[in-house]
Formats: sequence, structure tokens, C-alpha cells
Amino acid sequence: MELHTLQAPTLNLIPMEAGLLHTDRLTSSSPNSSMLGLLATVVHSLQTSEIFSAFTSVMDHCQGVWSQTWTKGLTVECAASTTITEKTKRKVLVLDMDETLIHSKLTLDEGSPNAPFQINIPYGEKDCIYYVYDRPFVFEFLATMAKWYDLVIFTASISEYADPIIDWLEDEVKKRHATTEPTFKGRYYRQHCTYYDGIFTKDLSQINSDLREIALVDNSEFSFLVNPENAIPIRTWTHDDPSDPALMDLIGFLLALNYVNDVRSILGLRLGLENPSLQN
Repeated sequence: MELHTLQAPTLNLIPMEAGLLHTDRLTSSSPNSSMLGLLATVVHSLQTSEIFSAFTSVMDHCQGVWSQTWTKGLTVECAASTTITEKTKRKVLVLDMDETLIHSKLTLDEGSPNAPFQINIPYGEKDCIYYVYDRPFVFEFLATMAKWYDLVIFTASISEYADPIIDWLEDEVKKRHATTEPTFKGRYYRQHCTYYDGIFTKDLSQINSDLREIALVDNSEFSFLVNPENAIPIRTWTHDDPSDPALMDLIGFLLALNYVNDVRSILGLRLGLENPSLQN
């Protein structure tokens, strides 16, 4: 498999003023940093965010053992003596679309900036025009994550609406970041959702049966009902904040999460479980 090396320019995408990442500990100048140490640094810096406020402390390094104990008796596994350049297996990062990556509306508000993209969806005898806005930093986020994860879009929307938007996102990533590689490895739509008690939820096992290797970024808590230990909540974006940093704030954490053996051992902590990955 292809080797993926963490490079300082990638990390520099993260806004330093947010205080979310200590780059002096995560650059290529420290190639022997253990993966848990990498994760610990990022999690520690994220402890004030709404998503990971439950993380109060974490072990700083693996030192060549198979597991280290977190405070409160929680255990996180990492490969012995794993270095940044030794991690080769790609996990799956599933991304919601509406209000996570983009926002669309049927009408333009007075004084609203022109939408960078629009689509026409046939509805009866007329077309519905959707004006689509990209969330701040979405193209940088996608370009970076595509180097580390297999990206999959999972939306509760129908394919006739979703596909043109996904195509546009992919085209923009390729154009802005001079790449020919596909951004997304899969697309899942409303028909793939699990309908439960009047709401659409998302079962990740149909994408990857190994739930240790998959995570979902979504603005809706309902999407996490089937696999709550694989959830990465993100604030709903409705074109209300032109400098919204939520996607960029996730980059450091996601780069580190890529190196744990079971993502549930980290993501399950927000549920208040002890050894969350052992609950299933």
C-alpha cells in the first residue's frame, strides 16, 4: 500500500489562533513520535471544544507497548513503536453533505452574496433551483483528508440532488489543489439510510463492516443512532458564518485518529463509556 507521510505544510492549514494544534510537536522533525502521542497532543489541545470537552487528560506516548491506560481506567490501543511513516492502512471517513460541507437554499436572501453553484431539479412541470454555498475551508479539508482517508459521502438527500453537488465539490478540489485523484470513494443516499421512528439514520456497517476503521462526521445527532461510538459531531452550518472554522478545527484530530487501532476507543469517550470499544 501507499505510504502516507505527515508533512508540516499540511498541518499549517490549521489556524494557529484557534490554539488547536501544537505544530512544534507534530512536524516531520519528530518522525519517531508514537501515534498515541500524536493523538494525545491533539486531543489535549481540543479539550475546550464542544465535541471533545470530556477529554481532560491523556497519556503522552506509547513507548513501544501495545496499550496505555488513560485516566479513569480507559484504554486505547496503538501499534508498538509505530511511527508516522509506518501507518499504511487507510480508514474510512464518512461525511454528511448538507449543513456539514455545504448549505443550499431555494431562494436568495436580499443582500446575500451570489451562490458559487446552483442546480436545477425537475419538480412536476417546473424546475426547483437550489443555490449552493460551500462551507468555509471545505475544499482544503477535503483535499487534506483525501490523502489520509477513503472519503465517502453519506447524505439523506436523493441522488438527483446530491450528485451534482458532490461532482462540483470534487471538481473544485481537483482544480484548486492540482490533483487528478478522485476525492470520494463512495456515495450513499437516502435509499441507503435506515428509517427509524420517522427519521433517517445512517448504518455505517453497510460501508465498512469493520467498525474499528470508520467514522462519521455529521451535524445531526439522529445520524449517529445506529453507530454512536463512531460519531464525530460538527456544528450545523447554514451559511450563517462566512469564517466558520469547524472543518479546519477537525483536521488535526482526524490526522491523529487515523493512527488508533479502533476509532471507537476515542470517539466513544464522549458517551461517557468506560473502554467504549469493548461495549460491542
